Amino acid sequence: MRAFDNFLERMPHGCKLLVAGNHDFPFEYCSKRKAKALVKHAIYLENSGVELFGLKFWGSPWQPEFYNWAFNLPRGKPLAEIWALIPDDTDVLITHTPPYGILDRLESGRHVGCVDLAQAL
Repeated sequence: MRAFDNFLERMPHGCKLLVAGNHDFPFEYCSKRKAKALVKHAIYLENSGVELFGLKFWGSPWQPEFYNWAFNLPRGKPLAEIWALIPDDTDVLITHTPPYGILDRLESGRHVGCVDLAQAL
């Protein structure tokens, strides 16, 4: 985590937003408060938001179950409850998973995005 945070520090961007994903077990296993403390050079969003430059950003790491990876939830009610947390006045939504049908197609042609996220949007 320190190496990753050092990488973020070297990036020239004045503001960096971070959402964890399916390989980010250290973020899932610790509290959101501790995860935010691990990353000093980005704003960590986990079912939370921040207002920057007059825009409201909201971020969430959750995704439909996929293997035995981090931030997995069953499709249906568990994910729908997460997406229901997204404020209606959000300008920019940052998620680890795409909504179903939007940039979620595998080479096989199969869509793997989140139906519940698509419905929430």
